[in-house]
Amino acid sequence: MLESARTAIWIAGATTALLALLALTAGLLAELRARREEVDILRALGVPPREQARHRASEWAALVALGVVVGLADGFLVCGILVPGLARMAVPNAIDALRTRFHVDVLGGLVELVVLAAALAALLAAVVVSVRRRARVAAPSEQGTDSR
Repeated sequence: MLESARTAIWIAGATTALLALLALTAGLLAELRARREEVDILRALGVPPREQARHRASEWAALVALGVVVGLADGFLVCGILVPGLARMAVPNAIDALRTRFHVDVLGGLVELVVLAAALAALLAAVVVSVRRRARVAAPSEQGTDSR
């Protein structure tokens, strides 16, 4: 009975990670569209495409890292409070003196974190490529004008 609960929790965790990746992708796409003019202005000011891309990727990396740290801390806190009681309720006619403890599957958690980190790295690489490409292309106001 408890093994099926463990499987359900892993499925829920993987689904949550997938939804987080989808939300981050949507946020990245919206942010890239909203900041197009910024790339053009920085390009006009002489900021190289590589530097623009590096700054944008570090902004997102910091936000994602903060989100992961806060999410993990929050998850551990909530699980530490709720899991022992829920585990006791899952066992019919449990002895009141039966103590349950919160246990973390470290290896499984690390595997999930590595997969999530790889997906996040791919998203950040896409941001770098997009910003660099946009910064290399002439701004719309520069196209078709000749300054000579």
